[in-house]
Amino acid sequence: MKKILVYYSLGGNTRAVAKKIASKLKIKAVEIKTLKAYPDDVDVLQSLAKMQTEIGVMPQIAPTKVDFSQYDAVVLGMPVWWRTFAPAVKTFLKS
Repeated sequence: MKKILVYYSLGGNTRAVAKKIASKLKIKAVEIKTLKAYPDDVDVLQSLAKMQTEIGVMPQIAPTKVDFSQYDAVVLGMPVWWRTFAPAVKTFLKS
């Protein structure tokens, strides 16, 4: 079974874990990236992220340039934002 790992990481923790998992499973890892960067200020970031999560914002993401029809399974990695997945993951899943 051919697998690919797709992940979103804002602060780098999920990226580090995703890369370890991909290495262990010997599969390709692709990062979901937003086109607009989130603010560096933690308080502003948390307010914005919470608001986006609560109202269902789907930020624009960069194209992944992956032909998913070539894979049997997609492993999805992401941080949890207010008891759900990050808005960028919602955008990815919708696309």
